[in-house]
Amino acid sequence: MVAAALSTVVGELISADRWYWAVITSFMIFTGATTRSGILTKAWRRLLGTIGGVTVGFGIAFLLAGNPMTLIALCVASVFCMLYFGPLNYLWQALFVTILIASLFGLLGILSPNVLELRVTETAAGVVIGTASAYLVFSTSSRPALLHQMAAYFDALDHLLEQVRAALSGPGLEQSVLVGVSRLDAAQIALQDFTKSMSLGFLAGKRGLAASLGRLMTVITQRADQLGRMAVVSTSEPPAPHRDVLAPILTGAVDHVLASSDRARTAMVENQYADTRSSDTTIVDMFTELPPDLRVAQADIAQMLSQLNWALLRVVEVREHY
Repeated sequence: MVAAALSTVVGELISADRWYWAVITSFMIFTGATTRSGILTKAWRRLLGTIGGVTVGFGIAFLLAGNPMTLIALCVASVFCMLYFGPLNYLWQALFVTILIASLFGLLGILSPNVLELRVTETAAGVVIGTASAYLVFSTSSRPALLHQMAAYFDALDHLLEQVRAALSGPGLEQSVLVGVSRLDAAQIALQDFTKSMSLGFLAGKRGLAASLGRLMTVITQRADQLGRMAVVSTSEPPAPHRDVLAPILTGAVDHVLASSDRARTAMVENQYADTRSSDTTIVDMFTELPPDLRVAQADIAQMLSQLNWALLRVVEVREHY
């Protein structure tokens, strides 16, 4: 309400005809964003997309002046691109909306540099007012929300590992593992979307950290998913020989990965670090205790558990380094 009211006043001062562009901008940057960094990121993308759209749209519309069918086709293409690319990045939505406006104004015969200049000015006013309101009125920090998303991700990972441990110890738990895989994938997507929505909020020195941790989290999710599928396959196969020897090894290996997950969670969420080395060979050492034929049969699971453990410990190392 504060942002819209101020944008109305400032927009009227800039232009009595196009004041609503400032109001729309100040409103839109709040849509789907609830934290300071999220709103700042969306505002920047809105401004950048508008400037790009003005540059491209004016150029194309000027070249196509007097050709209404081509301008109509450009309007249709802009709407398609806005709906298709917009969900990927708000910058593209702002870009194609502005190209659409330039094309429509070209069809109406009112396209001029002055109108497009007003578009950028009104948008900039809405961005500044909306961002200032986000920071000064009922300000919400992005950090607690980010930590909540991280905690939810590690909750999903631990849940999947617990289901895998149970499935490797006995049959009949395939569905629980598959549900755990889906839950982890959903948590990974939610975390990625949230970090992307607040990317501008990361300080320059933290962007490398965010990128490195993002890649590691992707590796963790992929390895955990593959481990879950292996556990499902193992439950549908005849029991392996030396089951009494294999079961405690598998359980111990998963417990070790769970302990590494707890260390990674503590480093990411609580900013506390334990003495860890990503070169840890505990899981490999566990499987070397198996008979040779059984060791070969379990090589894929051993490798997946070892890689997952490495990625989790690497998260701790990277987080501590930065």
